Amino acid sequence: MQYLLATGRMHGFESLGKRRFLLALDFTGGIEEVLSQPFRLRFTTAGGAEDHTPDFLVLLDGAAALIDVRPGHLVRDETWRSSPPPSGRRPRPGGAMWW
Repeated sequence: MQYLLATGRMHGFESLGKRRFLLALDFTGGIEEVLSQPFRLRFTTAGGAEDHTPDFLVLLDGAAALIDVRPGHLVRDETWRSSPPPSGRRPRPGGAMWW
């Protein structure tokens, strides 16, 4: 569990990468709420039905972001290219992915 000053409570994580993300997030400012694994997305692709549980839902001042934290070798190139972050800037591979 990682305590965040921004929310005043503990948040769960599954890896050291996710823990580091939570720690960095606490320093960004403007965070209203953080939810770990908030829900399961179910969708259909050309390959069939799939599902995915995002790592975090972050509520910011006037915005929300679904975030996945992955090691760089687990980020598929086609996903990286087709999912631009809301800011228009991409984090480095191995960082957070915006959905």
